[in-house]
Amino acid sequence: MRDRDSLDALRAAQVLGRQPTVGRFIDATMELLQSELGDGLVTFNELNLAEGTATVSLRPYLEHHKGAVAELKDNLAEHPMLSWYTSQPDWSPVRISDLIDPQSLRASRIYEEVLVPVGGQHAVLISVTEPLSDTWLYFMANRAERDFDDDELEFARRLQPVLVALYTSLAGDQSSAGRAQVPVTRRELTVLRLVAAGHTADRISHELSISRATVRKHLENLYRKLGTTDRLGAVIQARDLGLLREDEVSRAFHWDVWA
Repeated sequence: MRDRDSLDALRAAQVLGRQPTVGRFIDATMELLQSELGDGLVTFNELNLAEGTATVSLRPYLEHHKGAVAELKDNLAEHPMLSWYTSQPDWSPVRISDLIDPQSLRASRIYEEVLVPVGGQHAVLISVTEPLSDTWLYFMANRAERDFDDDELEFARRLQPVLVALYTSLAGDQSSAGRAQVPVTRRELTVLRLVAAGHTADRISHELSISRATVRKHLENLYRKLGTTDRLGAVIQARDLGLLREDEVSRAFHWDVWA
């Protein structure tokens, strides 16, 4: 283990601890993982297997990622990490290579149809909530060319309790009575509810009889007011603040890819 691991985790805690909202915390964590664990794909995932719902935010998001993520729902049962985390009580970070040998992984459908297209042949997963809880939240760092080494895995393991504590604190604070109200306009709230229902910008534009550019402007205003940079963060933040009810968030099985 490198001598810097403890210091790196402490610095991460200082940076992430300054984030005032769940949305900004998610954004800052994704930036941190890209910085500390290479320049590959980083995702934030919210998964509810019991209800069959899932959302995923990717950084960076590339157009070809959409097809790969769409394939994931059909191959989810094959994912070694999902099988591992939902079969035993230990939810500390692991690498995909800790769970399956390279030959078996390459022979799986999920390897060719999901991991290769997104450059995720190597991955490390960091849970924020318990995998068997109602809603499983986790970050995942992915890359194509080389595996994550033991130092990087140790950094992820030291970072995990920081992420769990900060998310729990922020989510609890934001759901408490008396949290500062966000000045969202009536039209912005309408757009937000349609986003939460899983509608695309084109669908929202059609339903509200406004231009796509106007939809994007409403979304930009919502991101700024809610302290996030993408739709997933906005929906999570709005739900935590009480702007959205649980029944306003889509329960149909879907994987939404949001830049």
